[in-house]
Amino acid sequence: ALTPLPRRCRRSVNAVWNTKIVAATDSRADVLKKKNTSSTWNEADRLAALARYRILDTPAEAAFDDLVQLAAELCACPSAAIVFVDEDRQWVKASVNVEGADRPRDEALCSRALECTEPLVIEDLTHEPLANGMTGFYAAAVLRTAEGLPLGTLCVLDSKPRQLSERQSAHLEALGRQVMALLELRRSREANERNRQIIDSAVDYAILTTDAKGVITSWNQGAERMTGLPRARVIRQPYSTLFEPAGRAADLPAQILGYAKYHGHYSDEHLRRRGSSEAFRALATLDIIRDPRGRHSGFVEVIRDVTADREREAALYAQATTDVLTGLPNRAHFTEQANLEIERSRRYFEPLSVALLDVDHFKAVNDTHGHQIGDLALQHVAEIMRSNARRIDILGRLGGEEFALLLPRANTQPAVELCERMRVALYQSRVDTPVGQLQIAASVGVASMNRDSTTLDSLLERADTALYKAKRQGRNRVEAWML
Repeated sequence: ALTPLPRRCRRSVNAVWNTKIVAATDSRADVLKKKNTSSTWNEADRLAALARYRILDTPAEAAFDDLVQLAAELCACPSAAIVFVDEDRQWVKASVNVEGADRPRDEALCSRALECTEPLVIEDLTHEPLANGMTGFYAAAVLRTAEGLPLGTLCVLDSKPRQLSERQSAHLEALGRQVMALLELRRSREANERNRQIIDSAVDYAILTTDAKGVITSWNQGAERMTGLPRARVIRQPYSTLFEPAGRAADLPAQILGYAKYHGHYSDEHLRRRGSSEAFRALATLDIIRDPRGRHSGFVEVIRDVTADREREAALYAQATTDVLTGLPNRAHFTEQANLEIERSRRYFEPLSVALLDVDHFKAVNDTHGHQIGDLALQHVAEIMRSNARRIDILGRLGGEEFALLLPRANTQPAVELCERMRVALYQSRVDTPVGQLQIAASVGVASMNRDSTTLDSLLERADTALYKAKRQGRNRVEAWML
């Protein structure tokens, strides 16, 4: 129990709850005999909620002191206190004209008040066992969370029996709600401070916030490290400051903010600014921030620099799909690309041809000049093919001295003409080697897609037949497969 200064408390044990209780919303004539008005809350949940507010055993705070002073004045009582009930004790956060209030829970009137669904009003403490012999008046508004869990009370006391008017009762309840609002604000501020410390220490991620208009309001150490932009340079600057020129020109910042505002979330990769002129590949995740009323108040963004990751992925992809010597797609990658293009051509009834190119007398080049010169010759062939192919054509090295071309939107005649230009360019060029210039030639076989040949395997088989026809007829020529 809480004791006004004029009278000390005495402890009592095994109190029998048989007390004159008047609910604050009842008429003065309604005198109730009740053990308690138990609610549906769970004690473990209540204690967990109390712990989340981190209020127990904290120093005095002026905002709480002001509320108890106001409660005492509005209720015309000499004493008031804000009390929180822990597992085995009650603890006073703020009080006026009250002492000796920190006591075991089973000896506390405030603990009893938690069980009531309405404010507890005891007009005369004479017959109250937990009053410990004190006479006078006690009233308490229960401090409840939004989930209905009681944490403690805002109580007022008088040394004389008395009543609480309806207006005073309303004031007490309103001030109790203000205590809870203050607790929520306090918890929010502490959480924000903890989050700020965590955010500032997260150097591997850039974390920033903006207001609803996209003006940057916070910028952590990770953001400085990642972008090379100091905090003083970006705070109060528009979100677009973080983008490289091409992104700003494409209005990407406004598109991202607009998408996040409409959907509540955005995540994608794009280029971001680093320093004054560089850019890096960023994986950006943007979420909307709402105020306690649910209104849009800003954005929070987390950025990870994935440049190195994408470079590694590109290197691994190139290693898996590219012929190391020539830089052309390897056999597996050429096959994958060619099958996709064949499927597209079949779907849209477009012509398509496949050609096989084989370097003439390549074994003699290796035997005469060695494999190093042979490698230079193959690289030269690949370069001639690249420089004479169209942008839509697909090239590949199938193995050894054999190369392949897939020619979309080309039937037999234009395919043969393109391959002929390629053959002539190769024959007329020279390979620069450590032993002097080397002339090489190639034979080419061409096959075009028709109703009898609609797969890559069948086209390669027919192109191979045409290739060996070119070999038999003297090499250094182009032949097409014909029925």
